[in-house]
Amino acid sequence: MNFTEILKQYKKIAIIGTSKNAGKTVTLNELINIADNNSIRLGITSIGRDGERKDIVTDTEKPPIYVKKGTFLATAEGCLVKSTASFEIIDVTNLHTAMGRIVVCEIMDEGYVEIAGPDSSTEIKKVSDFMLELGADTVLIDGALNRKTQASPAVADAAILATGAVVSRSMDMVIERTKHTVKMLTLPQVEKDILALCEEAATSSQVAFIDKDKNIINTSYKTVLGIADDIICQVKEDYEFIVIPGTLMGSFLRGMQQLVRYKKIKIVVKDGTKIFVEPMDYKIFERNGGEIYVMEPINLMAVTVNPYSPDGYFFEPELFLKAMKDELYPIDVYDCMQGGF
Repeated sequence: MNFTEILKQYKKIAIIGTSKNAGKTVTLNELINIADNNSIRLGITSIGRDGERKDIVTDTEKPPIYVKKGTFLATAEGCLVKSTASFEIIDVTNLHTAMGRIVVCEIMDEGYVEIAGPDSSTEIKKVSDFMLELGADTVLIDGALNRKTQASPAVADAAILATGAVVSRSMDMVIERTKHTVKMLTLPQVEKDILALCEEAATSSQVAFIDKDKNIINTSYKTVLGIADDIICQVKEDYEFIVIPGTLMGSFLRGMQQLVRYKKIKIVVKDGTKIFVEPMDYKIFERNGGEIYVMEPINLMAVTVNPYSPDGYFFEPELFLKAMKDELYPIDVYDCMQGGF
């Protein structure tokens, strides 16, 4: 599926990255151009800050975000004064950021903008839905460093992942880490007959077990962070699933290594954005028979690659693109720097 088809088919599209300078903004600008060429009216927002000329974390030059007339924008008050695009304010919300309240406006004359959107997935969903109500055909939700929550199915109905040479000087390492990210984002949904039980268990916001007789056994823990041993000690022979309401970290998987060898208990999380696990931790866990499932699968539609690093090195573009396509098949892969959309 090409980008035009993605824009036409999905209402809310999240753009996430494996790291800073992976090509998210280039991908966003290309989507804006494609939408404009196909008369698709956009709404644009961000979780965190983007569009600044120089990255405030890495101090490297960034491509600015150029928006077209008729676009709806949800950004912080402090960003609007830096825009070269003219705009008309539609609503000043009660959502606050470090750069001021979130303002929803319509672009009256195209130009450059800086975006600093809401900080939570709930607020992102709120402003995205509002822009759709105003008349946007599709809303693009840009992400920030290590923030993938906007790709959650509760927020967006499709996602695009940007990756690139900035991840590592080794092409093999970039591909390996990207494959891992894709795998975590596209983990399978738990079986239908267990899904309702997992959703019920998650409403308590506490770690819970589900046994072979489909009973839910709640614990007193709201997280698995730092208490893997305590939770693992509670696992009984007839427990089949452990439902984790928050984030899943590599430290918990490491604690589970011995357990999954003789007790085939499966881990269930809300969605792939809640998983922060290194490739090696997951490989060992999987090799020992461990399985991770999600309640809400993420609809990852494409991956974009940037063969250039701001540190001055680069990969041969065609070779990098082909290698990534081969490894990520059947997911579509595009070169965000060479115009391969």
